[in-house]
Amino acid sequence: SLNTIDLNESKSINQKYLNFYDGITVNQGTGAYRELFNSIEFSDEINLAIQAALDTSIPEKIVGIHLRSGDIVYANFRFNNLFYHKVIPIYVLDQLIEKLHQQDQEVIVFGQDSDFCRFLCQKHEITFAGDLVDKNFNTAQAAIFDIVLMSRCHSIFAKSSGFATLSSSIGNNVKIQSYEDVFINAELIDVFNKSMLKNGLLNNDSIYVSPLLKSFSISHFIDSHQEVLSIERKIELIDRCIILDSPNFYY
Repeated sequence: SLNTIDLNESKSINQKYLNFYDGITVNQGTGAYRELFNSIEFSDEINLAIQAALDTSIPEKIVGIHLRSGDIVYANFRFNNLFYHKVIPIYVLDQLIEKLHQQDQEVIVFGQDSDFCRFLCQKHEITFAGDLVDKNFNTAQAAIFDIVLMSRCHSIFAKSSGFATLSSSIGNNVKIQSYEDVFINAELIDVFNKSMLKNGLLNNDSIYVSPLLKSFSISHFIDSHQEVLSIERKIELIDRCIILDSPNFYY
């Protein structure tokens, strides 16, 4: 409902003209994130979170894995498949972390399912950003802490996430990689099938993983590998999604 002007147009417009607008719209991919971020006069509480992230000790060459997926996995966007490609499904994580370890890379994971992230950390001896943040921070501070801490990573594994893009930009264009750059399709199909076996990551009740995270990852696999799945297999997997996320009318 605000009367805003696009950032690219505003560059050539003087301050007096900007008085006719309520603000400036900054779209993803603008390319000026770092400049803008550093010019914002944040509140004291946000500056506190930024400084905390800058002061946190992490290895120089650490690799970030971005699992934050808010509205796509846990809220309204899970009721369609328009944005599934913006999220890393959890069935690839074991293999991805192991591959990074083989390359002597240290890993820090950013995610909202803290129990699952801590399971990954315990299994692979990696770091969870949520264990580094000040427990007294509010939601906005915690998010800014993650964004700035991720911007200090050597590289970031993520999909097409605005959150990761912002971190990359304010970190002076930290490289963003996709797990699809690391694995061929046959490997992804294999790790998914293993995750669906008894005691696999997506089928093991002794490992707490949010049911919505499980159902999303299964649905993600169907959308990503339509061509290799029989109709019977698709129905079997969708039935599993319905059990995990019964209110989801999309399934």
